[in-house]
Amino acid sequence: MLTAAFGEKLKSIYARWAAYIDAAARFLAALFFFFSVYRATGFWGMITPPVLIVAAVITACAGTVTVCVTGCALIIAEAFFLSPFAGAFAACELLLLYILFLRLVPEDLAAFLLMAPAFSVGAPAVVPTVCGLRRGCASAFAAASGTAVYYLLKAFDQAVPEIQEAGKNDYAAVLRALSEHALGQEAFAACLITAAAVCGVYILRRCRFRYSFEIAAAAGGAIWFLLFAAAGRLFGVAFDLPRTAVGGAVSSVAGLLIQLLFLRIDYSRTRSLRFEDDDYYYYVKAVPKMTAFSGNLPQAEFPVFDEINEEGGKGGLGSGGNAEGAGTGHTPVHPEINQAELEKRLEDSLRNL
Repeated sequence: MLTAAFGEKLKSIYARWAAYIDAAARFLAALFFFFSVYRATGFWGMITPPVLIVAAVITACAGTVTVCVTGCALIIAEAFFLSPFAGAFAACELLLLYILFLRLVPEDLAAFLLMAPAFSVGAPAVVPTVCGLRRGCASAFAAASGTAVYYLLKAFDQAVPEIQEAGKNDYAAVLRALSEHALGQEAFAACLITAAAVCGVYILRRCRFRYSFEIAAAAGGAIWFLLFAAAGRLFGVAFDLPRTAVGGAVSSVAGLLIQLLFLRIDYSRTRSLRFEDDDYYYYVKAVPKMTAFSGNLPQAEFPVFDEINEEGGKGGLGSGGNAEGAGTGHTPVHPEINQAELEKRLEDSLRNL
């Protein structure tokens, strides 16, 4: 109950200060993303950290899309400082990611921004776990694109010796060095695992068994680690499994914390309901969200709903139940409500549902 009360308090605080909290969150995401780009090669001294901080402040006020566009521009600029052909390679990859994935999920750009910083701090599984809990499978596009950007930044750092040895103007050597690191088996496996982790957590959360939310929150890190271990054997890539295990544990803790604060479900008050119109019988399973307040579900103003036993023994048409109206095919009508008014209220309830 304490966690539910604390979660309700956080929601009320956010509702009051939403504009400022969103701006601060965008600033932190922009700052982490810009410095993840800076960490690759440091822009070769051409762009200094104070400039990045000012850019983070300005873009955070403008919106998430502006943050993403500015971050991609910084990536291309960093690549051009390394080599003109590296800049062209980065621009083509980012444009391809936008055409294929990012334009389809503009509401999930936060996942795209946070993947590279999450990899940098060793907890990348947090982002797909949160996406699976709070969003949906479509978030896999943004998270996988963010993973591809991380490996692109990593390629800049790893390909510097090879590019310097071959010469910046040797386009074949530059493209070969970057493609081996940015488009190799490790990057491909990591993008697939990120998408699979988002979908796995989302599918578990949507399952009908009890405590599916809790299981999905805790399973995010386990899914992440197991998939990386399997991919290491399948692709023959030496992933850093100890660090992956630590990141998976952190993501599970983060997922459980989010679940306790914002996604608490009161399974003890689960109810199954049945109602009907002229063409269909409708079966609804209602599982109330847990809040700081207790009480039963609100009762209908008129008896359109028939409660069904949880095991399906009473009141269910499919189970041979003998609830009122089950055998006749008609909803019980309140004596004070005429048929036309009942049908109108039923249509309104269906529309609201």
